[in-house]
Amino acid sequence: MTAISNAIELFNQNRFDEVEQICQSIAPEDESFAQGRHLLGLLAYRQGKLAEAEQYLLVAVSLRPGEAMFSNHLGSVQCAQGRLDEGIATYRRAIKMNPRLADTHFNLGNALKRKGNLVQAQKAIERSLVLNPNFDGAKLNLAILFRDQGHTAKAEALLERAKQQHPNHVSIASNYLFNLNYHITDGQRLLDEHLRFAASYARRAMPSPSSYVNSPDQNRRLRIGYVSADFYRHSVAYFFEPLLRQHQRDRFEVFCYSSVLKADDVTQRLIESADVWRDVSHLPDEAVAQQVRQDGIDILVDLGGHTSIQRLLVFAEKPAPVQMTYLGYPNTTGLSSIDYRITDLWADPAGNERWHSEALLRLPDGFLCFSAPHEAPDVEMPPNEAKGYITFGCFNAMAKIQPELIQCWSALLKAVPASRLLLKNSALTDKEIQRQLLRAFRKHGVGANRLILHGRMPSPQDHLALYHQVDIALDSFPYNGTTTSFEALWMGVPMVTLYGDLHASRVGLSILSNLDLETLAASSSEQYIAVAKALAMDQVRLQQLRFSLRDLLQQRLCNGERFTLQLEDAYKTAWQTWCDTQSGQ
Repeated sequence: MTAISNAIELFNQNRFDEVEQICQSIAPEDESFAQGRHLLGLLAYRQGKLAEAEQYLLVAVSLRPGEAMFSNHLGSVQCAQGRLDEGIATYRRAIKMNPRLADTHFNLGNALKRKGNLVQAQKAIERSLVLNPNFDGAKLNLAILFRDQGHTAKAEALLERAKQQHPNHVSIASNYLFNLNYHITDGQRLLDEHLRFAASYARRAMPSPSSYVNSPDQNRRLRIGYVSADFYRHSVAYFFEPLLRQHQRDRFEVFCYSSVLKADDVTQRLIESADVWRDVSHLPDEAVAQQVRQDGIDILVDLGGHTSIQRLLVFAEKPAPVQMTYLGYPNTTGLSSIDYRITDLWADPAGNERWHSEALLRLPDGFLCFSAPHEAPDVEMPPNEAKGYITFGCFNAMAKIQPELIQCWSALLKAVPASRLLLKNSALTDKEIQRQLLRAFRKHGVGANRLILHGRMPSPQDHLALYHQVDIALDSFPYNGTTTSFEALWMGVPMVTLYGDLHASRVGLSILSNLDLETLAASSSEQYIAVAKALAMDQVRLQQLRFSLRDLLQQRLCNGERFTLQLEDAYKTAWQTWCDTQSGQ
């Protein structure tokens, strides 16, 4: 066996120190030197040493310019450093060398998606599936692309087929559930689907209560563990940060188990606020569960549910005596090993228990506490005063803009003469997605002159400043907004919402009710239109709300200290319940 063949075999066995030793020993005049540099580049890439990885790969590409896989990996390193245009160009060169590399088409698609070119991304990933029909990652990412374009029914169909073809792929099954929340309103069906997930993937036996070493003392300081992949500039972090900062450290010791792949300034702030920070991004679920047990966590809280990089199989092992789910997912997890779901009486009124595998732990003043954006510009006058017409707005994701919503918004625009609708989300960065949306409104008799479309903004400040152009925010349904709703209110823009039966369609009601603005919540599309139209005609109220909403929000739903005390009381109640179950053992 040659040295390079040995190195490749060792690489596939994850024996990386030996690989590095072999590759560093290969002389430049050796014909395998380029392969050795390539392997060293892959090693550095895995270790997060991106600049070093690029240098090795550049050498490999210069020595073997026709080797498509070398260029493919170079493109991945360039994209990982945020240089998407370079990475896309490198991928395309690799495809010219070898157009049958499914991985390169897949990587190109992912890079184009990050650039906001969703339609081109879809074509690239579809090509990867033509070349490799069993490419499970491509099926998953293609479904996510469909969802991001607003085609949630199409995504559901693809994920349903992929689940059957790849029954052991947990992420496909979780994304199938997540996608359902956008357009399915049948609570029983959603519960059944989540329970099927648990039966298929969460079969591990839970330890008996006596196996926990946690002392069943109701009065001692508790160890709380939070599990998330969203400890960065992400919507979840906007609501988690006030809680983490305000935890009473004499009552609670706080551990964070982070699966963040690329940390940022928000990550650093969270690290500084936690008592113990565990980077578990590269650990399998079993190892994370073992770490939780070793840390002696009393209450373990999931912040992701069935979103992106989920860690529910950690919870399936029941490493902590009390387990909860909160914040990141608008539905049940389906796992019997998770004891509670944190919510409130507006988002989950009495009776919603029947659609959950968890008990509902309702907080008295709302289940959300917003971290006010420091970069927000000052509130300005309602734009209709200068423009002479009302501008409605919605900044929610395309996946939340369902056909029934477009029909409803079209009726509202017809009911309010000369009004406009400003829509902003990342998918609208793609001009083809804009054209698709304009066609959808045209079917309901609304021309392009009534719509204002925006994609990504250069900065968070620019994103928030766009609310200066909006008079009234329109919530999406059946999947309401959360972060976008708080941002609109913070910028002085009142929001009209339509609520249904399930949590995902009642978040807007929860927010407005805690601001004493429940009159802006409607229970039918007809009422939604009537409420929005009445508000559009009430210039005095629009101006009054414009300059009072920020203070109201600050008092009611940005009060981290009050919110955290209420959540800690809920934790203590749940802990007492567990302690009571131990008294007879």
